[in-house]
Amino acid sequence: MLIDAGLAIKTHRPDVDEDAIMNEALSRGLTLEDALIAIATAKAMTVPEDGTPKIVIAGDSNLRFDGEVMGKPLNREDVFSRWTRLSGNSGELITAHVLRLLPEELIATGVENSRVDFAEVSEDEIRAYAQTAEPLMAAGSFTLEGLGSAFVSKIEGSASNVQGLSLPLLRLLTRELGIEWISLWQQTN
Repeated sequence: MLIDAGLAIKTHRPDVDEDAIMNEALSRGLTLEDALIAIATAKAMTVPEDGTPKIVIAGDSNLRFDGEVMGKPLNREDVFSRWTRLSGNSGELITAHVLRLLPEELIATGVENSRVDFAEVSEDEIRAYAQTAEPLMAAGSFTLEGLGSAFVSKIEGSASNVQGLSLPLLRLLTRELGIEWISLWQQTN
């Protein structure tokens, strides 16, 4: 998505215990949004400062559905159980974004919420989807850019947020850091 938005990127896989950070944050009485910012901040801080100018972009998402917070599912049975409930209903996908400007060590944070309406999905469709690896890797047990896209009937808010990062919010956060989004575009001919 970031490449399609014109950015040159280098990926870094953070070694962060998301569950421990979430549990600790919620036990301290923080909101889900603040807990997600704590996780995204921890991810952003895993990139070492080496004197090279860069913007570290980190995020974390969860689906809030019927008062429950749905991170990544535990297993295929969990996917099946969740989708039995999600079918024909709506949830709120919440994504925390953290930008870390290096070497200056400036931080900008924000949260984007998108309402996701799920299609009526048959038990056979749910069972087949649960047997794929895709929902096991995603908050709320679905993705918008893969097999699960056919099961999302409507999005209110940022569609890119549902894919993992809200590009409109990232543009605003880069501006908070004193950087214009368009200055990050790479030339394509």
